[in-house]
Amino acid sequence: MSWNREYKDLPQFKSKAFTQDAPINHKTPNWYTYRQTLARMKSARSHSTYRRATYSFNEMQTTFNKMKKIDYRDYLRSKLSDLDVMIYLGHAGSGTAVEFYQVHDTYFLHISSHNRCTFKPNSGAVSSEDNFGFYNNINQNFRCTMTNSQTTQWWFGGLVVTWLTDSELVRIDRRLACPKLSICVQKFEKTGE
Repeated sequence: MSWNREYKDLPQFKSKAFTQDAPINHKTPNWYTYRQTLARMKSARSHSTYRRATYSFNEMQTTFNKMKKIDYRDYLRSKLSDLDVMIYLGHAGSGTAVEFYQVHDTYFLHISSHNRCTFKPNSGAVSSEDNFGFYNNINQNFRCTMTNSQTTQWWFGGLVVTWLTDSELVRIDRRLACPKLSICVQKFEKTGE
């Protein structure tokens, strides 16, 4: 799922919960208005161990020899079974609780900045700001909403494997056997797990 701030008020990104079927451009993926069908999201979820929310992933360079490292400010990664890592507006919140909202036909899944939980992102926060979705109250310091062209992505996934040509890097979260590949470069990079 991906959208930019310009399209924040479309129901697919404002009022339709993850549990609702609200596809947009599901046959033509793009960074600015894209949401898969509920059936496809459920299928991806059934094979996943993590969820991630990122900002402007489309601005990452695509040539892997010049690939930018992921900036973990304004980034969310959690196990689907529990929330174990949270980084938000530069404040680490590992092992803390943060308030998530999602209401059928009312709120898309998002994080509220209300101070009801142990994670309190005070520095740089805006009163009642919404992050990683819904975007009723915007903080222009939050990277998903700095400008109308900034994008938000939600991902389901687990093991990430990128196989490139002989001379390029092979990134893998943990070792896998690769008998059907003509080359398997033995270079592994831990990605934060």
